[in-house]
Parts: sequence; structure tokens; C-alpha cells
Amino acid sequence: MRESRRIVGEYELDIDDYMARRNFPDQIALFNKFVDIHPYDTSDEEWERFRAEAEQQRRLSPGEAFGIPYGILVPRGWKNLWVAGRCASSDVEVHGAIRVQPAASMMGQAAGTAAVHSIQTGRSAPDLDTAVLVASLREQGAYLPQTGLRPGMTRK
Repeated sequence: MRESRRIVGEYELDIDDYMARRNFPDQIALFNKFVDIHPYDTSDEEWERFRAEAEQQRRLSPGEAFGIPYGILVPRGWKNLWVAGRCASSDVEVHGAIRVQPAASMMGQAAGTAAVHSIQTGRSAPDLDTAVLVASLREQGAYLPQTGLRPGMTRK
């Protein structure tokens, strides 16, 4: 199963973020995987669409990445809930890149760390100090450069 229900989060990661190789102040991960939306039918046109997207259009170059922001893990309107993996807040296109196990693992580490910080500080999920969260993830070995930006990347 590739598609599943997704939350409406404090932020929705979208294909524009992906294509811009965007970084975020609350970034909990860097990721690079092509947008993998399989053909919905067996027509030649649908196969050509998939092949073109996979090989050329929806693919970042080696060494490029886009940020995964903390806000996609926090369901809008909830105070003590986090999600990770296929149910994170994203549009259909970028979901085709982040629904995989490596991204889910990074999101899970961030969600678990955020829950611990919430318990320790008494702050709710949307009010968590994300700078402290990111620092904790770095201490745990997460690859999150201090600047958060690489050449060709923009901050939203």
C-alpha cells in the first residue's frame, strides 16, 4: 500500500518545497528520493509519465536534498500527538518521496524526541522549542547542518 490517509499538519510539505530543495528553521531531517508515484493504469501514456518523472522530472541530483520540517509531524489542532511516516502532512506528489522507510525512521526519531521534550518541558506539540529539538537530534547523530542550507537551496 503506497497511499494512505495523511494528517493536516501545522505545515504541509508540497512538491514546490521538494523542487526548491527547501530547508526550514524547524527542519528535523534532510532527504533525497525521487517522486515515486506508480502508474494508476496500464496505458502506454501512464507508463511514459511515470518513466519521465522517475528519470528526469521529479528527481534531485546526487548531493542535493530537501528538508523535512517538524510541522508535518504535528496534526493541526492537537496538543499531544505526533505522527511519522506515511501519515505525515504532505501533498500527493511529495508523499511519493517521503513515504519510504528511511524518511519514516527520521520522522519517528524526531517525533519520539519531541514527545520526550514535551513531557520534560510541559509544552504542547505545536509550542515545542524546535531549536532545542533540532539540537537534540544533532546530539543523537542526525545529519542536520548548522546552516541548514546548501548551494541551490532556499528557505521558505
